[in-house]
Amino acid sequence: MSTAERLYAGANAAARREERRERLLRAGLDLIGTVGYDSTTVHGIAARAGVGDRYFYEHFSGRAEFLVAVYDAVVATVQEAAVNAYLSAGSDLESQARAGLTAFVHTLTDDPRLARIQLIESVGRGGAIESRRSEVMRQYAQLLETQARELLADKAPDDQSLMMGTRALVGATNQLVMDYANGDLDVDRDRLI
Repeated sequence: MSTAERLYAGANAAARREERRERLLRAGLDLIGTVGYDSTTVHGIAARAGVGDRYFYEHFSGRAEFLVAVYDAVVATVQEAAVNAYLSAGSDLESQARAGLTAFVHTLTDDPRLARIQLIESVGRGGAIESRRSEVMRQYAQLLETQARELLADKAPDDQSLMMGTRALVGATNQLVMDYANGDLDVDRDRLI
């Protein structure tokens, strides 16, 4: 049996690596989501995950790459909740939109760590995280474009107008939820939705 195939505590090397990566990501959610990225160190992440620092570098080249991975995990959680709600809402577009938006807002605000990572810690940092954040915002806008085309059919505005409108809507929604999560928007959550 090769080293990679050898079992330790019932798991092979690949499974142990993946389990350590998941522990690191959970530690990142806890730390970045509470004390923030600037106060989170590699040593702190590894300690919270219960692994040595070297295991951090087994998966990530540094904190910037790690932030992108934690951000992606948060986005996946939020998107899954929103899409599942949207798909289970029936065929009425307004009900679908409300269900998806409700799940989006509830998922982000029920766990303040998620909101902090997706809406605050990922903003204005430049580099890979800013590129990834912009890509995610465009993906949300493209989903809205698709829905608008289905709803409006031949009455849909031209492609450029639709693209700008959906990006504006996503940006405004993101800002409102960020303000709500920060405590800068004092409204009832149902009113926000």
